[in-house]
Amino acid sequence: MQTVNDILKEFLQSIDKTFKKIEPNFYGFIQRDVTRFPDIESKLEAINKIEHYRLNDGKGLPLIEINPSMLVGTQEDVDTDKMDDIMISDSVPPVFVVKLNAVWYLLDGHHRVMSAIKKGERKIKAHLLNFDK
Repeated sequence: MQTVNDILKEFLQSIDKTFKKIEPNFYGFIQRDVTRFPDIESKLEAINKIEHYRLNDGKGLPLIEINPSMLVGTQEDVDTDKMDDIMISDSVPPVFVVKLNAVWYLLDGHHRVMSAIKKGERKIKAHLLNFDK
């Protein structure tokens, strides 16, 4: 018989069971938005902007608090051992979120979000790159 922790660990290992939707392609939401990014140059410009901020840990972006249930994941699973390491860490950096067409995409920080959910936190800190005007 499985213990509650084993069941929870199995549940949290698969992000698609936690997030309401998974983005099948890391930048699929940019590629499909033909109204805002109609050509390859504008798509590449948006992706380069996202990558710049993501690789610089969101420095220069606003810091917000967001409910994890609002996020659309861009990764299909997490490593529970890495999650457990985050759970015992004293300081956890903010995650990186992109908002486009009123949808909040989680690009970096899936393990941190899953750890926060496991701890029962209702809000997490996130750097926000907002394409909505």
